[in-house]
Amino acid sequence: MKFYPVILLLLGSYFAQAQAALTTAHGHLQANETYQAKAVLTTHLESHPNDLKAISLLGDIAIFENKYDAALSHYKYLLASNAESADYNFKYGGALGLKALNVSKIQAMVYVPEIKKYLEKAAELDPTHIKSRRALVELYLQLPGIFGGSITKARLYAGELKKVSALQAAISQGFIMKESGTEEEAKLQFKKAFSLMKSPDSNPENNYLNYEMGKIAAENNIEPLKGLKFLDFYITNYNYRDIHTLEWAYYRKAQIQTHLRNKLAAQKLINKALSLRENFEEARLEKKKIQQL
Repeated sequence: MKFYPVILLLLGSYFAQAQAALTTAHGHLQANETYQAKAVLTTHLESHPNDLKAISLLGDIAIFENKYDAALSHYKYLLASNAESADYNFKYGGALGLKALNVSKIQAMVYVPEIKKYLEKAAELDPTHIKSRRALVELYLQLPGIFGGSITKARLYAGELKKVSALQAAISQGFIMKESGTEEEAKLQFKKAFSLMKSPDSNPENNYLNYEMGKIAAENNIEPLKGLKFLDFYITNYNYRDIHTLEWAYYRKAQIQTHLRNKLAAQKLINKALSLRENFEEARLEKKKIQQL
């Protein structure tokens, strides 16, 4: 039947247009042009309303812009299309978690059951899903016991990470030990993490790890030079996937320079952090410490 090749031709054109839009959007995102990427994707969805990759990207951009309700709307659509996707469950649960961090503590507790539900579902669906397990470790550590916090459950997910990533397991174990009050044992785990991650991770999807290693160095006064290196890499490669804004990276660098008693360098960095966010309370407090060096 002659219409069969015509259908193939039309479908080919349809998918080519879809791919072209996604390629253009990715180009804008690589250049940190989130506004332009969002415009391309929004226009694209008018003619391709079920393009899950485009919807996922719009959700990620919304997270980057701190527009958590918009992100949840996009991720909810993804879940409706495939409730058995570990990534979709993680994205939805993670977005709920970020929204909970930006409301009052009383309001945040309302979100906890749903956050657990979707993160645990993601971990259940994929035994190798690292991010859901890391998120669950932190969730169970930070929640008060009365609201479901549990070091035992945090240890459970940290144990599962050992089977997938020695680095992620060491970081998680360090957080658990620090929360338990065993500071020196925590430092040993963090030092193990540094021995496993000798250089910055160049994968844009893993840039958060570069920030995290810098944060660990700053908060625990260990491996300062490596910490600075990781934070420099994070700043240079900052992209729409990163939820820690740049002022936090400069703040962490200032903390490390304070530990090193490099007053001028610390002052310059903390002023940079404050120039990016004037009402940055943690940076204001750090500036007072630096002035006393």
